[in-house]
Amino acid sequence: MANDPSESRNDGLSILLTNKKRGWSGETAYIYELIRGYRARGVPVALATREGAELTPRTEALGVPVHELHFDPRSDGVAAKRRDARALRAIAAEHGVNVLHTNASWDTWVSMVALRRQRGIVRIRTKHNVKAIRKHLMNRWLYGRLIQRLIAPSKTVLAHLEEARFIDMAKVRHLPLGIPLDRFRIGDDRQPEARRQLADELGVAPDALGFVACYVSRVTDRKRPEDLVRAVRALGADAGVRAVFVGSGDTDALTAEASGLDHVHILGHRDDPVPYFAAADAFVLPSPHEPFGLAAVEAMATGTPVVLPRAGGFVEIARDGEDGLLYDPSDPVDGLAAALTALRDDPARAAAMGRTGRVRATETFGADGMVERTLAFYREVAPARTAVAAGA
Repeated sequence: MANDPSESRNDGLSILLTNKKRGWSGETAYIYELIRGYRARGVPVALATREGAELTPRTEALGVPVHELHFDPRSDGVAAKRRDARALRAIAAEHGVNVLHTNASWDTWVSMVALRRQRGIVRIRTKHNVKAIRKHLMNRWLYGRLIQRLIAPSKTVLAHLEEARFIDMAKVRHLPLGIPLDRFRIGDDRQPEARRQLADELGVAPDALGFVACYVSRVTDRKRPEDLVRAVRALGADAGVRAVFVGSGDTDALTAEASGLDHVHILGHRDDPVPYFAAADAFVLPSPHEPFGLAAVEAMATGTPVVLPRAGGFVEIARDGEDGLLYDPSDPVDGLAAALTALRDDPARAAAMGRTGRVRATETFGADGMVERTLAFYREVAPARTAVAAGA
């Protein structure tokens, strides 16, 4: 695998990536990192995305062609879908595409149907979630005929696809996710200053900060942030464990759960999570259903030990007792409380876990590795680049 992007070869690839989401998410971050990596390596790439998507200006800033389509199944009926299909065929012809790479439900449906008869294009989808795949005839057609190759970005997604029972696993490839980690790889000397800044933000004296357990992610019921509040409540104020929540979302239920706890702080969205990772003694994300868990990788890259449920994508990210502690998700409050207590009581062990986690995150989950793995997969399955005729 090449370490220098300049070592990669184009090999006649021309790629069209698709995106149906307007907002920013792990899925759109994945698409952006692939585009950024392909651009850096001189591989032709274009993006077809939903009108008004956050991905549009970021991609245009890279000098990559962007085509905004409707990509919305909930409105405008058949006419909009036909316009999208015609546009996709024209885009494929314009760029001489031989790799179609889709990412969500609706962009996959429209793109696969639009280009199903185009010779010289391999049709690939990355499955980003573990939502149940219904076994009706249309899905059997989609996964059996329209999608020619599938990418599973985590072992959890790989198992999910296998559990569907009707998907040919011979066409599925596990290609682990990767993220840009440069800004998260910080020096050990960063923590004292980060802790002083956090203490000032919380309005407490630095020496009263105690052991900081930090949640950095979107606040939703699915991610179970209230489990951390309940664990801190169970430990009691005298335990010296402080919980800090960073992330946007619906915080009403979380605020109600934390009522009366002066050592629980719900800060909302912050543009830069790095200072919070750096100030934390442990990163906590109680979500038992994460298909991967990007925030956990980011925390590890900063050298912060992680406390996670032994479930979902976390089991392939963190090694229990080496990069952090994994607890039984069937007993989250006691499991979290025990893990936080163990790290609080043995700071030398916690620091060692942070160091090993930093190495693991950097070597295993970097964006460059993901880009190279994906390009190698394209080269393996894509036909030779040819001009694609519009229409058909």
